[in-house]
Amino acid sequence: MIHTPLFLTSDQVAAAIGMANAAAFNRARPRLEAENNFPRPLPTQRRNRRWKADEVQSWLDRYGNAISPDIRAEDIASGKVHILALARSV
Repeated sequence: MIHTPLFLTSDQVAAAIGMANAAAFNRARPRLEAENNFPRPLPTQRRNRRWKADEVQSWLDRYGNAISPDIRAEDIASGKVHILALARSV
């Protein structure tokens, strides 16, 4: 059984949506949130942001699976994901 985390770090989100690293994701995040309804991070005072894994998966189901239909929750957890062309169009 593959353990799917409840919360994802910037690095994990970047890998899940096909971006090179957390820095690239953080640069694209405002555009993704404004234009593509990407989920916002959990409210926290901590510097390290976290996203709900199920919200990121739902976003991938809406936007990513049209491009890469074989993206699955376990792919997020393992880091084995396909490039999401929408997120890469930075």
